[in-house]
Amino acid sequence: MNQRVACWIAGLAAMAVIGSNLPFAHAEDGSSSSPSPTPSQTASPSPIPSAEELVAARPVVKGIRKVGHQLTASTPGWSAGATFSYQWLRNGKPIRGASGVTYWLVKADQGTKVSVAVTGGLTGAASRTETSLAVKITDGKTGKKLTKPFVVKGVWVINKDHRVAKKYLKKGPGVLGSKKEASKALVKLQKAAKRAGYTIQPTSGYRSYSLQTTIWKRNIRILGKKRGEQMAAPPGASEHNAGLAFDLRSGSKRGYAFGRSNAGKWVAKNAWKYGFILRYPKGKTAITGFAYEPWHFRYVGVENARAFAGTKKLTLEEYLGLA
Repeated sequence: MNQRVACWIAGLAAMAVIGSNLPFAHAEDGSSSSPSPTPSQTASPSPIPSAEELVAARPVVKGIRKVGHQLTASTPGWSAGATFSYQWLRNGKPIRGASGVTYWLVKADQGTKVSVAVTGGLTGAASRTETSLAVKITDGKTGKKLTKPFVVKGVWVINKDHRVAKKYLKKGPGVLGSKKEASKALVKLQKAAKRAGYTIQPTSGYRSYSLQTTIWKRNIRILGKKRGEQMAAPPGASEHNAGLAFDLRSGSKRGYAFGRSNAGKWVAKNAWKYGFILRYPKGKTAITGFAYEPWHFRYVGVENARAFAGTKKLTLEEYLGLA
């Protein structure tokens, strides 16, 4: 072996030794992979999760699908920890101010299809919006009369559109046959009026079906059908039938004279503090179906009556979203 060949062999041996010390990984099939990174090398940041990583599902609308009832948006199947925002839709269009998990159905929803769009978010992931299937909304009535009162936000709605069957309404234990809670509130109102220097008396509280029928027919006979029906409700459509309303006077001041009197003005201003509202305001016949009655006060509870403070124009139908 000459000197040149010997040097070549020695060089190959040296390369083999050096190669054996390099950090190559070997796969099970015998192939080699790239060297593992050294500790000094910095790992690349993890990519931000995409929208697909936020598990979403079509929301579900729950609740009674009738005017005056509440619907609730349910979000089963979404990623745990997701936060949500809501937009309720009527026939596919956003309902102004309806951006909560619940929605009270109003008169405008009758005969329409209501759905809810839910936008879900998850930390580190893009948000997604899913819309529920639309549900058909019907009126809250069963025929012309309900077997029980039509309730919206905990308030009984009794009018020409929402009547109550005779068998359901009974005389109460309170003043003039009124319901107990309405009676107690009336006594407080009377005491407050007396401290202010006024005497307030109820002239009518609970009315039976037969009495309401007599009053209704008498008004139509004397005043004619249009005016008569604006001044008296048919049986089942009067709040007096429920024992939740009082007609008030102050001494000889009754009717419109009561409304013009200082006592009547005091009651109109302060009634809400005791849970009463002026039920048929001036100029709102198109909404309530009745003429202005400054003597007729309806008990709805202080919490609801507070919204009527300082105004003589708000109707119960408007407050409940039924007009």
